[in-house]
Amino acid sequence: MDTPNVKGNVAELEIAAAAVRLGIPVLKPLSEHGRCDLALEIAGKLWRVQCKWAA
Repeated sequence: MDTPNVKGNVAELEIAAAAVRLGIPVLKPLSEHGRCDLALEIAGKLWRVQCKWAA
């Protein structure tokens, strides 16, 4: 079974990949444990995304 960190990393990558497939720019913070895991640029705004897990 995967650890919570591995599950979170997989979820983050899946969300980023889905956004890129939709043409949504994805930004990634340079450091860990910040206020978000990703930022998505939608309609000229940056939306912070915190990823926990995904099916």
